[in-house]
Amino acid sequence: MIEVADTSLGFDRTTRAALYARACITDYWVLDIASRRMIVHRDPQAGRYTSIAAYSSDESVAPLAAPDSLLRIADAFLD
Repeated sequence: MIEVADTSLGFDRTTRAALYARACITDYWVLDIASRRMIVHRDPQAGRYTSIAAYSSDESVAPLAAPDSLLRIADAFLD
């Protein structure tokens, strides 16, 4: 699950993240437009994510479902 957050960042990182964690969505990403980063939420337990990591535009991350498919965060932005 990927959300693109411009004005909704706070909602996506709190309310929406809690909903997805309760639904056991194992890999929830938030593309933070303003800070040019990807916030990756993983390992949902008891209605919250126990692992949250932020990746900057010069880093890459792979989805759990396709660990060999790296996404370079900079490629998510149109420049």
